[in-house]
Amino acid sequence: MNALLFAGALLLHSSLQAATINCTIDGTGSAPRVAFGSASECVATGSGGSYVLTAKKEPRFVQVSCWRDGPGGDAARCMAAVARNSANKKEFRIGTFQEPGGSVVQAAWFSVTFIN
Repeated sequence: MNALLFAGALLLHSSLQAATINCTIDGTGSAPRVAFGSASECVATGSGGSYVLTAKKEPRFVQVSCWRDGPGGDAARCMAAVARNSANKKEFRIGTFQEPGGSVVQAAWFSVTFIN
């Protein structure tokens, strides 16, 4: 019985892992580039803190975080806002801001986790 439970838990864990996509995008240059993860899974365009990210498959859930380079190479505060395109559920508009509650977008690194 324990072996059956272990096999079931292992199968569930591997199916969750297969359905999770992680990408880290460097949005600080003239064009965003995928620094970690698969460039075919996460296609990013835009610049200066305003980006469009297109997933390969329509995800059920998405989580985004961001960070910027601060003085002395330390990470500086950053806030990410995400909006899904209602016509194309694989596309997301991402804005990165210097301060939480700020209104001016600023270039930043951002990480995205899609769960399909």
